[in-house]
Amino acid sequence: EKFVTFANTIAEIAAKENPADLEALMAMEYPGFGGTVEDKRKDMILVIGENINVRRFARMEGACSPYIHDKGRIGVIVKFTEPASCGKFVAMQVASMAPKYLDRTQVPAEDVEKETEIIIAQIKNDPKNANKPENIIKERMVPGKLEKFYAANCLVDQEYFIDDSKTVGKFVASEGSARIVDFVRFE
Repeated sequence: EKFVTFANTIAEIAAKENPADLEALMAMEYPGFGGTVEDKRKDMILVIGENINVRRFARMEGACSPYIHDKGRIGVIVKFTEPASCGKFVAMQVASMAPKYLDRTQVPAEDVEKETEIIIAQIKNDPKNANKPENIIKERMVPGKLEKFYAANCLVDQEYFIDDSKTVGKFVASEGSARIVDFVRFE
C-alpha cells in the first residue's frame, strides 16, 4: 500500500508539474515530506526494505486512451488525433503485441539496415536459397521479409488481435476519423 501511494504520488507530480526529464522529476518536491522525490525514494527503500528506482515516465496530453493490464504489470497510453471510440482496443493491442514503432516511417534507417543484413544472412544460410542470384535475393526476397518485420514491429501494420483480417491501421480507420499519433508501453 505504501509503495502504491508513493508511485501514484510520483505520477500525480509528473502529470501536474510536467518535468522535462527524469532528473527534473526526481528534483521536484514530494508533497508533505519536506524533501524531493529522490529523497522520498531513498526513504521508501528504508521503509519497505526493497530497492526502488524510478527509471522512466511518459506524459501525454490530448485525446489519450490508457490501459492497465495484469494488475499494473503492463501500462499503455495511446494518443489519437481526436477522441477515439476504439482507443481501449488499440491500447490492448499495444499491451499484448508490444510494437516498437507506430509506423514504418519511425523505424530508424540503421534498424532497417540491420534487419536487411540478418535477412540476407538467413537466406544465404538456408540450403534451399543458397544458390539464388544476388538480385533475386535483394529485389524480391528481402522486401517480402521486411514486410513481415514491419507487420511485427509497427503498430499500424500489425494484425488486429480481435480481427486478423485487418491491420490495426485499417481497424482504426474503419472506426471513425481519429488516427493514432503516438503510444507508450511500460512493462
